[in-house]
Amino acid sequence: MPSDKRIQSVANASRLLLELAAVNGPIRLNDLSARLGMNKSSVHLLLSTLADAGFVEQTADATYRLGLALFEVGTAALQQYGLGARLAPPMEALAEQTREAVTLGVLHQDDVLLVQRFESDQVLRASIRVGSRMPLHSSASGRAILAFLPEDERRRRLTATGIGAVTTRQVLARMQEIRDAGYETQQDEWAVEVSSIAVPVFGLSGAPVAALSVSSPSVRFAPDGWVAPLVATGEQLTILIQQMSMTRAHLARIAP
Repeated sequence: MPSDKRIQSVANASRLLLELAAVNGPIRLNDLSARLGMNKSSVHLLLSTLADAGFVEQTADATYRLGLALFEVGTAALQQYGLGARLAPPMEALAEQTREAVTLGVLHQDDVLLVQRFESDQVLRASIRVGSRMPLHSSASGRAILAFLPEDERRRRLTATGIGAVTTRQVLARMQEIRDAGYETQQDEWAVEVSSIAVPVFGLSGAPVAALSVSSPSVRFAPDGWVAPLVATGEQLTILIQQMSMTRAHLARIAP
């Protein structure tokens, strides 16, 4: 399409959403305006319009972040690109091998958002389902992701959760141990009588974008036998996600 036929406001809105994604957290109007090189009134109008559609959220402290409507769009995009279908077989195979629940959670704002799940014969808890959120500091998936983030981002995300200085120090003290092991476990921390083991899943840039976990009732939690298949499946998902990202980037380069 010729450049003079494009709608500038749509282009600006797209730039704004990409910038919100790039900062990995809430941002103030002044800072966003400066990053975009646009005046505050124009940026505020774009934010208000996008907020009406659920693509942007304004927080209690007057900062802005991506809205959950984008999760719906992103989920649909994954389905259309076939990524969800490609990730399902390894996850389902892991669930059959461990005979426990297998979940994929993505890093979303300052939580882990569950996006795909295969249940065991015994459902753990009705409240644990696709769309549920897990805290970064008290879930195996959250800490598995945190451990492989850059240190400044890790501290910023923990600070944003409001868990306090003591808990933050306790979590940070575990990071090297998690990196050395390649996985993290939790028992009865996030949900009573539920335990889990998780590994990070990495995107094309090498940063963790998700975590793959195996969960069970705490009374039969036996992670030693799950480590090898969990790590192997996590590596499979990393390859699949990176291959899909490379395909999309390639298509973008060759598109007219």
